[in-house]
Amino acid sequence: MKVTVNSGGVVFFALFNKSEKDDSDAREGAAVIKILSSRMATERLGYELAKWLGVRVPQARVIHSSSSEWLQIKEAAEKARCAVTLVGDEVGEMTCSELLEALELSRCLFLMKLAPGLSFVLLSAVIHRENMVLFSK
Repeated sequence: MKVTVNSGGVVFFALFNKSEKDDSDAREGAAVIKILSSRMATERLGYELAKWLGVRVPQARVIHSSSSEWLQIKEAAEKARCAVTLVGDEVGEMTCSELLEALELSRCLFLMKLAPGLSFVLLSAVIHRENMVLFSK
């Protein structure tokens, strides 16, 4: 999923299943890739300030285009684009293509790992159940 933010940047949300080898209880994961044109220092400062003030913030770091991790993100986006193309997911294909284009045009990105929480599957069941209760009243 891609969202344009008011700071002039673009945010990509990656939702994925964790591998069977992962020891954590969570079966799903999420990451946020934020690509900003010129405000990376401001974004990082805001993150550090919030963290220092005790605000719960996700684990985050800046990744530069010269790093091996950048290449891994790019390769993962290319693989994801191939996978969604094979199943005919046009929105997924467009999102992956836009991420790859943003990676080509940028020198760094802000990667955030979301804090583990309730499983997306369980959460959707809870929301559905709560909606059923609301509609039955």
